[in-house]
Order: sequence, then C-alpha cells, then structure tokens
Amino acid sequence: MLLSVVVALVLTPVLCASLLKPVEKGHEAAETGFRLFRPFFLWFDRVFYRSRDMYQATVGRVLGRKVRFVVVFLLIVAGMLFLYRGCDRVPPDEDRGSS
Repeated sequence: MLLSVVVALVLTPVLCASLLKPVEKGHEAAETGFRLFRPFFLWFDRVFYRSRDMYQATVGRVLGRKVRFVVVFLLIVAGMLFLYRGCDRVPPDEDRGSS
C-alpha cells in the first residue's frame, strides 16, 4: 500500500510533468491530425486544458494555505487513530464450535 501511495503522490505527477509539456502552435495533433477527427481533438484539448488550469489553481490555493491543510490532515489522522483504537474495545464474536 505504501508503494501505491508513493507512485500516486510522487511518480505520477513527475511523469505527467515530463510528458505534458507545452506544445508549440501548429504542432498539436488536433491541428495536424486526420481531418475527420479534428473537431473531437479540438474539443478534447479545450476540456483538458480547462481542467488542467482548474487543477493548477486548486493546488496553488492549497499550497497558499499550507498550515490550514496540514491541520485538517492531522485532524483526519487523529480521528482515524481514535477509531482504530476503539476497535480494540469491542470483543470479537468467537466461534464456539456449536451449531
């Protein structure tokens, strides 16, 4: 599970940053691709770039309020620990071997 977290939080953003570099005007697939598919690619690019810009703005807001989000994260972790510790107090149903 730890490996999955490392991949999701470290490796995937690094890979995306290296693959999704800005492309010069006139070199995008939507502009130079097969004419029949051009409207789809242009629509997809618009939606993708809009969502990318929204994501960057959200990350910028989160990074601008680091303390607030660290406190929220610590509260979530404390709540999870409290719930986990509470599981020890509930006795498990034991199988007594009778039917």
